[in-house]
Amino acid sequence: MGKSTNSTKKTARKHRTDPTGLSGPPVVLSSSSLQQQEQTPGILPIVKKLASFSPEDRAWAATALSNLVLDQDTRKKLLSGGLVDALLRLLSDPQVEVALEGAGALRNLAVVGGEDVCKEMFKKNVLTPLLALTPKISEWIAKVLSGEPTTDKTEQTQRRVAFDFAEQVVALLWSLSETLDDAVKTITTSPIIPFLMDIINPAHNVPWSLVQVAAQCLNTLTEDNIPCHNYFTSHPEYTTLLASIASGTVQAYTVWDENRILLRALSAGILYNVRSTVPEEQQHQLYVAMVSGVTSTLDYDVPGAIQTAANVAKAMSETSMPDMKDGEEMDVSKMNEKENHKLQSIGSNLETLQLSLEILSNIFSDDMPNSDAWEDASQTSNDDEEEVDEAITMMENDTDVHDSGMDIEPSNDPRLPILQSHPTLLATLLRLSIPQQAPTLTRLQNLQNRALTALTNILSTSAGQKALMATPNPEQLWVELFTIAQQSNGETLEACVGALWALARCLEGTGKIIPTVEQIDRLCEGAKQGDEAVQSKCVGVLGVLAKVQGNVEMNRKIGHTLVNHLPTAPVTVVIEILNALFDIYADASYDYDLPVFVEGRFLKTLMELIPVLRTKVKTVDKRRFRDVREAADLAIVNLRAFVEYKRTERA
Repeated sequence: MGKSTNSTKKTARKHRTDPTGLSGPPVVLSSSSLQQQEQTPGILPIVKKLASFSPEDRAWAATALSNLVLDQDTRKKLLSGGLVDALLRLLSDPQVEVALEGAGALRNLAVVGGEDVCKEMFKKNVLTPLLALTPKISEWIAKVLSGEPTTDKTEQTQRRVAFDFAEQVVALLWSLSETLDDAVKTITTSPIIPFLMDIINPAHNVPWSLVQVAAQCLNTLTEDNIPCHNYFTSHPEYTTLLASIASGTVQAYTVWDENRILLRALSAGILYNVRSTVPEEQQHQLYVAMVSGVTSTLDYDVPGAIQTAANVAKAMSETSMPDMKDGEEMDVSKMNEKENHKLQSIGSNLETLQLSLEILSNIFSDDMPNSDAWEDASQTSNDDEEEVDEAITMMENDTDVHDSGMDIEPSNDPRLPILQSHPTLLATLLRLSIPQQAPTLTRLQNLQNRALTALTNILSTSAGQKALMATPNPEQLWVELFTIAQQSNGETLEACVGALWALARCLEGTGKIIPTVEQIDRLCEGAKQGDEAVQSKCVGVLGVLAKVQGNVEMNRKIGHTLVNHLPTAPVTVVIEILNALFDIYADASYDYDLPVFVEGRFLKTLMELIPVLRTKVKTVDKRRFRDVREAADLAIVNLRAFVEYKRTERA
């Protein structure tokens, strides 16, 4: 089984907080739509004001547009009226306040406009003026931090807006980086990394809002971006700084106030991204810092946050309207400002927790060396008979053909000692995996899925190792995870069964997992119906449980379930069933082989199914589903070889 991991940069971004939000449909420019805008008073005139001779008018218009773009219908009208071009011109405005407001409007537009708007900005060359601003802003910030006297009013203005301007620019760069790989390539060619590292350096007295967005941007830019990593190779002090923050040596970022603990998690994420730049002898210390950074957030009181959110929502709904004097206006927004701030704070904290779980999953996502005997039995070719001959020959020469595939010890894995030093980590992840109900907090299911994914990856890393044994009662995880699975569905059910599969492999051969008859029945049902991914993972769990010696009846139940499902199972499930059968019945010496495989006439059934399954596999499009087709072809080759092996095994 593979671990839960994100195979591409874009895929990974789908599972984290996205500053660009959800992208809407592309804006279509047409004469009818333009006529509609002309009939809408106040829309196009405010865009035209961006080109006013008056700096005050330009700044006012940009400020107003920052709010107007938040409304979807208004945003579409503004975009069709040339808003992007007009705002881009402001970035080069000679008046600093005007350029600042223009950058702020573009930031909001990128956040709410999504991928389509970011693409339009990129095509219109937004990065040229934007990146030209960063050295200027860096110089202004340096002067602010040094405290040297100002020489004129212009310099006073520059220093006054320096931090705010930097925040708008960096936030816009972050949105573009999250959305477009081409933008990442262009941004990386600029000296942006030193600029961002200076911002997050605790030695500099920089506002938290700017530090936060700079770290977010840095986390995105360093992801799968080798050219960007060169900065960290030539500046090892960068990783030293990030490690100190992640480890908690900077007290200002060890608290939940203003969500400042987020910087520890982001520092861990950046360190993970650039881990290849750190010498091998320092890898252990690096992973210690990374794990420390993310686990520092896992103690967040989720049930307490849910209760607080529920109380706030109830209080807001019960807020009575105060008595007003004649002619007096009531500001409703101020009445709920405190309550809204509480909800926003809880939401931000949950986002931090979710990010930490994602990073933790990534840390333990790298697969260990593996020697899957049956999958390595042959190489797929176009001639089936040649494939079979090659497979049989290779198996005859392979003295370890019946190994389960987890025998190769990972060399110098820096993660395993960390697991031993965090004995409560699995229990913490299990707690975060428990379903929570809260209508006001929509992030909870994602949070639960991330916790299950992290748990799965850690268990997979621990398989065959002693690290997990340091955890109190690891077998209790089986009971708890099964309970969660019974309460789940959809993506959460899939994640939970994946965790069960990882745990089963992790404790394989220890005798610590003793499934009940009801649990086996539920797994057998899950292997035959429902989502393909859940079926496949149920098959994986059953494949491990069936190998237990001394329980022939359990093996019989599982074996018949798997073999009987082969003719009707989807191809992806067929692959898992065959791989499980190869492993379960790999040796005639197993106590269940004779009473189940032989007396159950499994060999005859499998021989008859070869042409049936081969025909089914050929229906998979090689171009559209290449990985599935290749895995299925290989499974059929191995099936032929397995049948021949079992036919002669007892001869």
